[in-house]
Amino acid sequence: MGTYTVRKEKAGGNQVYWYGYQRVAERLQKKYLAKEHELSLERLEEVALFFHPQTEADTASVVQQANQPAEASVRVGEETQQQTSISLNPILATKLKMPSISSRLVPRPQLYQQLQKVLEVPLTLVAAPAGFGKSTLVSSWLKQSNSATAWVSLEKSDDEPMYFWTYIFTACNMLYSGSAEVALSLLHALPPPKIESILAVLINSLVTLPHEVIIVLDDYHSIENNSIHQGMSFLIDHLPEQVHLLIATRADPMLPIARLRSRGQLIELRAADLRFSTEEIKVFLQQENQLALSPQEISALEERTEGWATGLQLASLSLQGQKDTGHFIQLFTGSHRYIVDYLVQEVLEQLTIAQQQFLLQTALLSRLNSDLCEAVTGQSAGQEMLQWLEQANLFLISLDDERRWYRYHHLFADMLKQRLQQKQPELIPELHRRAWHWFLQQDLFQEAMVHAREMHDLAAIADITERFGLALVNAGETATVVSWCELLPEEQRLGRLRIFLFEVWTLIGSGQFAPMLEKLKAYEHYHHLPSIAEVGTEEMIRVLEEHVNTQCPRDQYDNEHRANLLAEILTLYGTLIIYHLISISPLAPSSSATSLVLIQNAMTHIQKLAHRGRIVQHLGLIYFILGENGKAIEVFEEASLSAMADDSLTWVPAIAFQLTSLLWQVGQLHRAESAHRKILNWASQSEKRLLTLPASYFELGQLYYEWNRLVEAEEYITEGMRICKRLGMNNGSLAGLNTLISIKLARGDEAEAHALFRTYEELIGHEQTNIIYQQQIQATHAYLEYRLGNNGDVRRWLLEGQEEIAAISEHMLAIQERPYTIRAYLLQKSGYLEEAQDLTARLKAVFQQRHWQGRIIHLLILQALQHQMLGDNEQASDKITQALILAEPEGYQRIFLDEGRAMAILLGQLREERRKEAAPDGPSYSLAFLDQLIVALRNQLQRKTDMRPDGTKARQEQELADPLSERELEVLSLISEGRSNREIAEQMIIALSTVKSHINTIYNKIQANNRTQAIARARKLKLLD
Repeated sequence: MGTYTVRKEKAGGNQVYWYGYQRVAERLQKKYLAKEHELSLERLEEVALFFHPQTEADTASVVQQANQPAEASVRVGEETQQQTSISLNPILATKLKMPSISSRLVPRPQLYQQLQKVLEVPLTLVAAPAGFGKSTLVSSWLKQSNSATAWVSLEKSDDEPMYFWTYIFTACNMLYSGSAEVALSLLHALPPPKIESILAVLINSLVTLPHEVIIVLDDYHSIENNSIHQGMSFLIDHLPEQVHLLIATRADPMLPIARLRSRGQLIELRAADLRFSTEEIKVFLQQENQLALSPQEISALEERTEGWATGLQLASLSLQGQKDTGHFIQLFTGSHRYIVDYLVQEVLEQLTIAQQQFLLQTALLSRLNSDLCEAVTGQSAGQEMLQWLEQANLFLISLDDERRWYRYHHLFADMLKQRLQQKQPELIPELHRRAWHWFLQQDLFQEAMVHAREMHDLAAIADITERFGLALVNAGETATVVSWCELLPEEQRLGRLRIFLFEVWTLIGSGQFAPMLEKLKAYEHYHHLPSIAEVGTEEMIRVLEEHVNTQCPRDQYDNEHRANLLAEILTLYGTLIIYHLISISPLAPSSSATSLVLIQNAMTHIQKLAHRGRIVQHLGLIYFILGENGKAIEVFEEASLSAMADDSLTWVPAIAFQLTSLLWQVGQLHRAESAHRKILNWASQSEKRLLTLPASYFELGQLYYEWNRLVEAEEYITEGMRICKRLGMNNGSLAGLNTLISIKLARGDEAEAHALFRTYEELIGHEQTNIIYQQQIQATHAYLEYRLGNNGDVRRWLLEGQEEIAAISEHMLAIQERPYTIRAYLLQKSGYLEEAQDLTARLKAVFQQRHWQGRIIHLLILQALQHQMLGDNEQASDKITQALILAEPEGYQRIFLDEGRAMAILLGQLREERRKEAAPDGPSYSLAFLDQLIVALRNQLQRKTDMRPDGTKARQEQELADPLSERELEVLSLISEGRSNREIAEQMIIALSTVKSHINTIYNKIQANNRTQAIARARKLKLLD
């Protein structure tokens, strides 16, 4: 229970918003609520779900924070409202706890001594059939060894990569807080990186652990998924030396066992090692039931059971009350299977019918508590029955210290299942149904899904997908939802609106437009819906409202669910129309107007915070395409705030990209900077939000590059690339590399620029994305090639795509403005002046219609240079003047400076004209701005003249026999800024020892003994710009 503070604040001019505040552990958290006149009690309640204290001090707090429903309240006047949220990613704490140890444990010092070698190898394998005491042995050894241990008990439901790795990472987090937080975030990214990349992040984190660590995976035989085995193999091959894996399993796993064995990197304990000796059997029988057998009887029992722990336990139970123990032991013959069959029957026959039924009916459960048992069996007194079973030592294992959760010994459970199949097979589906229903009521959807799949109930699978899918998508677990959808036949996937929407949005997001349209047509055909090309807008809204009500009857679905589904399908149609992916009725208004009507109608139906951001963003897209930039920006900003308030790892970065892209287009650079700083502030509050950071750092780097603040630009780019490297997202650094190459070129460092470009090419060779983004990558690649002097490849790219230019629509010119602007630029630079002029004019008309001032500046510069090439100085002067007027308020610089000598000549001529003429009457630019650009260009050209092709400065040759390398010059520059060695290492992403080596080399080359002398000497030699 808690409260939070609500405040009204101004933002973005005179716009007023409501925000919620709460201080947690010395940190003030802030959440967006609503616009000034839109605040409601319902919205306050929704945001209250995101404010709740996290004060658990025990090691299980990691699990509790991930799972436990958060109760929070917000005080408004005299009323306090309370609401409960569900767990989106349920982690069962009992699976992450070591099994409790019986007080009657038989000490096994020889095996403990062997297990001590666990700390010498990366992998230890304890492999034996069921009932050999693997878990008991390992847990008892760990208890007495006091080793730092992360424990995971695996079961069949974990045979999916998402769930398996979630448990592994959470166990690591419980052992050392934060050690796997980034890996968990990456696991739920959209789309998730390869598991090897995620594991690389985990491994890098584990390297820093201060002590020896053991990660135990119990019952690994439950895992059959080959992708999990591959990930485990990668983890084993790269484990830090202080981290050790211990796997307990019934069968050898699909891991590199033979290779590890040959290298001496594997410890193995097999069935032969785990068998009880004669002396251990004697101790066991005395502790279990105070049985005092003769040495001959113990020897016979050892021979019959072969030291098998479970066989001994079953024999111990059966020997109670036996008058002729010797004769009973002589009956033991055959394999373990026959022994178990006989003894289970012997045990069960001694129980009451009610006890037998309880055991059989709960055998299907991977874990049990009293409420679950009562729900499945339909009988009361579940807790009393569990307590009796535990006291009777009937193979019931407690999973927690409170004796709330239990599980059966695996072998015992297998035998009970087999007997249930023999005696009451018709009851099995009903038992699964009851278990499914109970888990669903507790919002434990992972286990509910296991039982739904076991009973092959497609409707149950679909119900779980519908109920929990949206929350999972919002949390970044789209892959899980898609995998659930794929379990269903086509009829089920088309028959359920919610599932259809999951699939179609996924196809749109991945750029698979043709399959998406096929899916839409199939859905319309299945439900006998008209296409929007056959009816008008208002009729389509009516049809869709009726369809949602049919799909979601009022007696089965609440108003909120139906309203949000209607909002979503209206948004879908509106989005597809505006992008011309589906055609509309000839009787309907224009596509843009139809889209606006549909999405505005959708907005009236939205309920709850989780839906708002993702729907609102589509309204922003409509305004964007209509050219109503102010409305689009306002809507995107609202959607961004909603997504951040909703803590959506999926929608925050997606909406931020749309918002800042538009701000660049309209030329509002400072507003774009502000938007990214808000995201950085939001993302800095949680490790899980790290995925949103690199793009903002790269965008800020691009902004500061445009403002010609190169040092700060490089700092932002470097930080973004550092995070990408930490997260294993190599391809995520493409945008940063693009800007970093430009920074190097701006400094005249062509050698470094070429080296970075080679890295850029390696990354784009592995990039797989949709066709639109692929075109942007190709265009950017061609632009960089030109700037680096690879003109032949640029010409080929231009010729390959030139034929399609004439046929391209104005609509597509707007959507793909970046590649086509680059094409116009490169046509001009490559001598295709007429083609460049035509494309520039077309683009300029599109941009002017949409009021994209930021893009118009670039085209005005292109036109000015085109007129300069044609000798039309008057037109060149007019165009560059217009560009300067638009550019000065937002501080544009590099857009001029990157044109080099031609721009220097043009601006010099303009400066001369201004000197001769009187002050202009109309809008103009300041002479200070013009002079700033001229001076910057002069210095840039001078630096380029002073640089050799290998990147070193030619001026050094006058006084330095051994010139400084570019890397050494960079270190020297950072020294002059007062950076410490550690700060230099972090800035340049190199080792501290490498920094020290560079500094010593610099001292030797410039004859200095310390930093002060080095800086003074460097300035005398003009080594510092």
